[in-house]
Amino acid sequence: AFSPLGELVGSLSQAQVPGNERIHHDLTVTPRDTLLFLTYEPRDFAGQILRGEAVWEWDMRANTLHKRWSALDFLDPAVDAGPRSVPNDWFHANSLAMGPRGNVILSLHHLDQVLSLAPDFGSIEWRLGGAVSTIATTADQATSGQHSVREVAPNRVLMFDNGFARADGDQYSRAIEFELDPATASARTIWEYRPSPDIWSTVISSVR
Repeated sequence: AFSPLGELVGSLSQAQVPGNERIHHDLTVTPRDTLLFLTYEPRDFAGQILRGEAVWEWDMRANTLHKRWSALDFLDPAVDAGPRSVPNDWFHANSLAMGPRGNVILSLHHLDQVLSLAPDFGSIEWRLGGAVSTIATTADQATSGQHSVREVAPNRVLMFDNGFARADGDQYSRAIEFELDPATASARTIWEYRPSPDIWSTVISSVR
C-alpha cells in the first residue's frame, strides 16, 4: 500500500496469513482506511476437506490481521452448493466491495449468488440469486458467474452478469442493475446493457 505521494505505507504477503489460507481474487478499502481481502479457507466438512471462503481485515499502518467472516460459519455446504462446486473450491468468491451502510457485498461465482454481510459481519442481510435466495427474482433476472458486484446506492445493486451457464443455454453477457425492495423481498431491473451482437465473457470482466 502506498500513500498519495508514492510512499510505502505497508505491505502484506501470503506468508503473513495464518494457517493454510490462501489470498485470492479481490480486496477493497474500508472507510477506516483498512483493507478487506479474500482467502480460501480449508475446513473439514462431513469427513472431507472443503475450501470455503474467509474475509480478513488488514490494518496496514498497525500491520495487524483479523479474520472477520467465514462462509462455513454461515453457509451449509449440504445446501449451499452449485453445479461448479468442488471440494477444492466450493463457493469461489470473486468480488468484494463496501456497501453504502458499511455492509460488505460478496459475490460467489459457484453459487451464482451475491451476499450482503452486515457491517459487524455477524449476519447475512440478504442473498440475491441462486439457491436459497432471500430476494425473489424472475427467470429473465437470473444471473450466472457474476463479477464486480457493487451496491452503488442503498438497495441498488450493479453487476457484470457473465452468463457462465444460463438455465436456457443462451450464451451472452450483460451489465445489469437491480433495485431491491426490502418490504417485498423482491428485485426490479432498472437498467441493463446487452450489446448487439452479443458478447460472451465466461470469466473475469467488470462493469463500472
